This record gives sequence, C-alpha cells and structure tokens, in this order.
Amino acid sequence: MLRKYMMKYRWHRYKVAYRARLIELPYSPRELWIEPTNHCNLRCVMCPHGKGLKAPKGYMDMGLYKKIVGELKGLNVQRINLFLGGEPLLHKGVVEMVKIARSAKIPVRLHTNATLLTEELSSRLLDTRGLGEVSFSFDGEDRDHYEKVRVNAKFDVALSNIKRFLDMKKRRGMKLPRTLVQVIKDRVEGVGTPPISEAFKALFAGLGVDLFHPICFHNFGGTLSAGGEVGYELVKREYKPCRQPWRAMSIGWDGSVVGCCLDMEKKLVLGDLNSQTVMEVWNGSPMKGLRKALAEGRYAEVELCRECDQLWL
Repeated sequence: MLRKYMMKYRWHRYKVAYRARLIELPYSPRELWIEPTNHCNLRCVMCPHGKGLKAPKGYMDMGLYKKIVGELKGLNVQRINLFLGGEPLLHKGVVEMVKIARSAKIPVRLHTNATLLTEELSSRLLDTRGLGEVSFSFDGEDRDHYEKVRVNAKFDVALSNIKRFLDMKKRRGMKLPRTLVQVIKDRVEGVGTPPISEAFKALFAGLGVDLFHPICFHNFGGTLSAGGEVGYELVKREYKPCRQPWRAMSIGWDGSVVGCCLDMEKKLVLGDLNSQTVMEVWNGSPMKGLRKALAEGRYAEVELCRECDQLWL
C-alpha cells in the first residue's frame, strides 16, 4: 500500500514540474535507460544499426554499472530499462545486472529482439526474480514481413524463443515479469497506429501475454530520414515539449548520459557517470539547458531535437 502511494506521489510531483516547466527539479529521475551494449546482432531497416551506427561500440563495465545502481538506492527510482541502443542479451553479464538491480530493490524492464533468448538464458533470467517487465520487439506479423524488416533474424526462431519463455514463466506460476509483444506498424492517415491482428495474437494463445503493443515507425531523434523502406514522416502539428528531460535519464554503455532513449548516436551528451553522480548530471547545467530550450520552444537549437518526430502531437 505504501509503495503504491509513493509511486502516485512521485508521479504527481513529476507532472507538476513538467506542467510548470521547472528547470531544476526537486526529485530524482523516475526511471533510467541503462545500455548494457550498443552492439546488435540485427540490422533492422527502421533502426540506425541498419544504416550503420556511427557511435563507438562497446559493453558496459560491471564496475560502472554497480556504481550507477548503488547511487540509485534511496532515490525512489521506479525502474531500470536495461536497454538503449543495442541488444542487451549480447552482454555476458546481463543476468548479473538484473540481480544487482534486484538487490537494490529496483525492478528491471528488459527489451529484446528475442533471437538470442535460449532456454538456458530464459531460465537464468526468470530465476533472478528481478524482472518487472519483458518487452519483446517482434516487428512483423508474418514471416515475409518480419524477415524483410528484421534483417538477419528468423521469424520461427524468435517466435519459438518467446513462446518458450512465456511457457516457462507460466509453468513456474510467476506473475512477473509482465510481458509485452511489440509490433511496429506503418502509420495510417486518419487512423494513427493500426491494431495488431487477431491472427497474430492467436500465435501466443494461452501463454499469458499481458499486452500486445503496436507502435509506429519513428526517426530516432532525426537520425533517420523519411522515405525509403519505412513509413514515417515528420508532420509538424502542435508542438509539445518532450517529457524525457523531466522524467528519465538515458545512460550509454560508456557512462555517458545522453539526451534521451532515442539518442543512439550520442548527439547530445549531458554528463559522464564515470566522474559524476546521477544527481549531479540530473540537475547539472547541460540537463537544465536542455529543459530550458524545450520549455521555451527552442528545440531547433538542439541537434537531437531539431528533426525529432516525437515533439509533435
């Protein structure tokens, strides 16, 4: 009961601060994106990896990860999103990362393409009892579309891996992790995001998927241009300041704090957690400068935000 009350209170504080466009915030980030690695085994057409990610690649050092999680104790962080610009299951220490977060009483959300989710790894992840949510990125409702979008992936392998994970969770009688199956869709004018078909949902019948989540293609903070193989475009209607600088912090594998969870190319670096603390960066001059620019509608002055399609309703 107390935990639910505190979550509502923290949510209220964030909403008040965002609406007031506060620049220095009286609370810590509600959630963090922490990047185990920005390596990926796929080359999806709607992702910067498919075009050739330019940012230096690597794997987060476990000492750095422990430092970050250690600083989060007592900050009332809602969750850690254990992904950002790559496939988290490529990090050999991903299970240990979940365990470390659990020891700090911080739930973990894992987002994965599931192509590397073996039976052994599924068992080890479930055994941690630290996963609050697992989101499976399954971007195609049939084999042809999936394999066209998810370059280097096999439809049957990903489907089998996800179903096995769900079955293992069910057989263990576990309520958590909450499970989502995400599918990227082409935006339809006048409709928005089309629903996921019942035929696709039926592939997971009886396995307890909590949510089927359709999303539309986006341009990763202007990194990708419109046209080509994906169906997104920058349509400027009503400007809305991005909520991320008031709500969350995104951390690259190397400890750099970047502009948001879409900043895979590290266009906007706001701090370095190798030498700074989470709270020093959260209310540091670069982060406050970003909030101020967005609050005043000066998004065009920020390279990461200038062509981002997430600023428009």
